[in-house]
Amino acid sequence: MKRDKKEVITNGDRLEDKRFSLYSWSTEDLNQLRDIRSHRIIHNKYNYVWECYLNNQWTERSIQQYEDIKTPYIHLYFWLGIWNKEYIKRIEYTEKRRLKNETLRWSEAVDILHRGHIKKSERVKRIRLLLPNITKKDIAELTEMSYKQVQRILKDD
Repeated sequence: MKRDKKEVITNGDRLEDKRFSLYSWSTEDLNQLRDIRSHRIIHNKYNYVWECYLNNQWTERSIQQYEDIKTPYIHLYFWLGIWNKEYIKRIEYTEKRRLKNETLRWSEAVDILHRGHIKKSERVKRIRLLLPNITKKDIAELTEMSYKQVQRILKDD
């Protein structure tokens, strides 16, 4: 039984398995492609040609050569919209995953704080491993220790 894409997205099922790209562009390539400054339409003595600046060189994007100037612009704006949507989806997806992973690490750090059988020095070290960007001052506040104690514990590592 096939399900609608809208139904899958609204129910939240299989969002982790979502594949974005119908094309084999990297995210960096998509960022270049969605920028209108990396496109140009030129006349090559006979017809108009749509070119794009990708990976430090101008390459022809159009399969056909255009007799009028209006058609390549229509195709260019059509594809700019598609590339922009795909780029935004990828960025949002990676940011959601980053936020989810960060939240999971914080919840694990809180669990470590509430375990009574672990020594305070071991708690400080585990929290530092889970949250590498956390400051020593923040660790001291979380563990209810002085800044000097946390500094001494982390200096030993």
